[in-house]
Amino acid sequence: MGVRKLFRNTIMRLLAIEDLTPPEEQLKALNDLIAKYDIKITSQSSRRILQDLKRRHLVDSIIVSDNNGNLLLSTETNGLKDAIIASSVFQYATTEFRRSNFFFLKDNKGWVMFFTHNKRLFIVRAQSNLEPVELKALAKDVEKYLLQN
Repeated sequence: MGVRKLFRNTIMRLLAIEDLTPPEEQLKALNDLIAKYDIKITSQSSRRILQDLKRRHLVDSIIVSDNNGNLLLSTETNGLKDAIIASSVFQYATTEFRRSNFFFLKDNKGWVMFFTHNKRLFIVRAQSNLEPVELKALAKDVEKYLLQN
């Protein structure tokens, strides 16, 4: 028992971890903020709907393609190029890590998250990484939009 505590304390000092409890006050404040700004998607314009989806999920860009790199939708002007590159990266990553469903890459612009949902490849760029549950919610919203159009 003493070795475990010593090891834990050493690791916490090395990683500069002060407290392991979740920041309940910050989580409550963030939930209150999000509740105030519930974004309803009512527009008929495709561009406006995609911008609302970006704001709703707090992401910088959303690109959806099929597994071959064919672009289905994008919030970016260079979406086709990004879809082809992302499809190649995702296919390579899945050959190396077969059991992985989500891939997260950090670059100088933020996080790039790759995942599949209903045989579609989603590429999401954001300033911070999203949890898989959040990414699945985003994918479901995008699927609703794709089914409408």
